[in-house]
Amino acid sequence: MVIIITGRESKVTNRAEYKEALSAIDRNTRICLLHLEKTIDDKFKTVLTTRRPDSKPDLSSIEAKLDSLQKQIDGLRPKLDVAYELAKDHDEREKYLEKLVKKADEMLEGMKEHFEELYKSGYYTKEQKRKIRKEGLIK
Repeated sequence: MVIIITGRESKVTNRAEYKEALSAIDRNTRICLLHLEKTIDDKFKTVLTTRRPDSKPDLSSIEAKLDSLQKQIDGLRPKLDVAYELAKDHDEREKYLEKLVKKADEMLEGMKEHFEELYKSGYYTKEQKRKIRKEGLIK
């Protein structure tokens, strides 16, 4: 998987890096949104405190700035969508791996029981049994 963060590529190889990349995107998004909110608030305060005699305030520059800010917000949405999809995909893979590990453990336990039954049933010669005990396969 490859995530693009602020224009550079980085490979996500483990859960820690995945969480770090996701939190970096989340942190940067929050910082950007706070900055945008502050800028918008400052512009509105400026408009409210500016008094122009006999003329209406020119809102076109404010509208242009708001449009620019909206485009910046829209630019962040694909990154958030990618991060969400990555998290969803990671969770699905983690569940799948947990199921595989559980099945492998069950199979290993079954093989161990079968081996012990063969050992106890006399399937192996005394020499083979001694070698098995020596290697620590049976207690």
